[in-house]
Amino acid sequence: MPSKRKDTPSDAPSAAKAPSPEVRRVILWLEPDQADLVEAVASLSPIEVTHVGDARGVDAGDLAKRFEAESITDLRAALIAGEADAALICAISRKDAASALDAADVRRACTENGLKILSMTPTSASLLVGAPDRSMDSVRFVPRMQRSPGFRSATEVFETFGTIDMVSIACCSGAAQGALGARLFDAMDVANSILGEPETIDAALRGPRSQAGLHIAPGESLRELRGNMSAHLRGADGRSAALTLTDGAGRWFRGATLLGEGGRIRIDDAGFEWTGPDGKIIDSSRRELSKEEKALDEAIADGAVVICEEIRRLLDPHTSTPEAPIDSTGALAMSEAAMLSARTGQPESPATIRRMARAG
Repeated sequence: MPSKRKDTPSDAPSAAKAPSPEVRRVILWLEPDQADLVEAVASLSPIEVTHVGDARGVDAGDLAKRFEAESITDLRAALIAGEADAALICAISRKDAASALDAADVRRACTENGLKILSMTPTSASLLVGAPDRSMDSVRFVPRMQRSPGFRSATEVFETFGTIDMVSIACCSGAAQGALGARLFDAMDVANSILGEPETIDAALRGPRSQAGLHIAPGESLRELRGNMSAHLRGADGRSAALTLTDGAGRWFRGATLLGEGGRIRIDDAGFEWTGPDGKIIDSSRRELSKEEKALDEAIADGAVVICEEIRRLLDPHTSTPEAPIDSTGALAMSEAAMLSARTGQPESPATIRRMARAG
């Protein structure tokens, strides 16, 4: 008989569980259109927002009042001061903020003070040059699909499923839930974990339209990337992956379909379903939403739930299951190769990106 599990494993993150009694102090760095999303996250999380900064570099007084917190303008100084347990970086609109997150002294200070940086924008391209500093452990990209209940449950059947030949990955959101660069990095992280680093990546990008109706040229970095992207990843062994990515979909969705000798596995943030070659369901799992989660505005609920789950897990000192390490260099090299391919119109290699980074 097929195995159908309604709930995720007991060690999987779930906002439906009773919250930790330990409230964590959080520095918030965001753009105004992200306030609704963050309020929803805060309503489900055991966090207290103590400091708020506007990622655009303007006065954050109105945002600070909304969260009943202190207004800040200098992200670097706030991180080094360490007057919180964590910082949630929802947007990086200026280079000085990006530099603050990349700075080794800031990361060391955060590590020494026990302040964790949770960033919805991937950093940093400097990782491609040499070995990353140990203080990188203080910065975590969120929300990472590999940490979702659906993906973690699905990995338990990968070995039984057998060889995975092809993967289709979709990562969609609205701009307030993170820009295209975050969706690209997240999808590459998933593809790398399943198939390994590809030999070539062929990508196409269509940027958002300006008020004049013209398409805006793509940015030079992940944090500047906006619009819609597709990519085809080809491995030396013939295995492949196809990616569909956007920050203009409005509603949050992340999903993957795996094809191989075991049939098909469909995964989303909340669960998975394994269908065998004969069409019968072999195994499945689905995380149930809590009453509080069901009460959220549908337009932001899916994104808020997955972000909340990671915050709860990463900030809970009693978490029993250690966080799986992220291959940041692999995901970044693959993301940079996709952006280069979109500019050149030709397939590009992550290995070439690494060589270019070292030479530079």
